Amino acid sequence: MKKILSTLLLLPLFALAQQGHEEVGGMTISWKYTDSQIHFQLNAPNDGWVALGFNSRNDIKDTHLLMFATKDGNADYQELYVKAAGNPVPVKQLFNKNTQLSYKISENGKNTAVDFSIDLRSYPEYSTSIKQGSEVWLICAYSEDDDFAHHSMMRKHIKVTL
Repeated sequence: MKKILSTLLLLPLFALAQQGHEEVGGMTISWKYTDSQIHFQLNAPNDGWVALGFNSRNDIKDTHLLMFATKDGNADYQELYVKAAGNPVPVKQLFNKNTQLSYKISENGKNTAVDFSIDLRSYPEYSTSIKQGSEVWLICAYSEDDDFAHHSMMRKHIKVTL
C-alpha cells in the first residue's frame, strides 16, 4: 500500500516535469507536451497581436516566428522566418509549406489569450528544435494593435529548456 501511495504522489511531480511556465514583460507563456504535440498558452495584457518565436541564439535573425491576432472577430495568424532584423518573410514563401498547428485566440478588452498546438512531426527542419528537453531562446512579443505590421510594444528574449 505504501508503494502505491508513494507512486501516486510522484505522478503529479512527473507531470510537472513535462511542462513549463514563464512570465516576461507582462506576458505569460506556458507549454506542455502530449504525444507528438507541444501545446502553448500565451497571455498578453492588451488587445493586440501576440507573438512567440524560436531561436537557438539570443537573436531575432533566423527566428521562426508565430504571430496571432483577431481581425474583425476572426482568429488570424502568420508564420514567419526572420531573415534579418526588420525582414520577416512568410514561411510558405520561403519553404513552400507552413507548420501544422491549431490555434484559438480570444480578446476581452483587457488581454489577448492564445492557445496553440504544434504537431512536432510537421515541425520544420530549418527551425530551432522544440523537442522536449531542448534549450531554446523564446522571442516573446506583443502589440497594442491587431495589425501585424504594427510595431511591438514589448519584445524580450528568454532562454528556456522546453
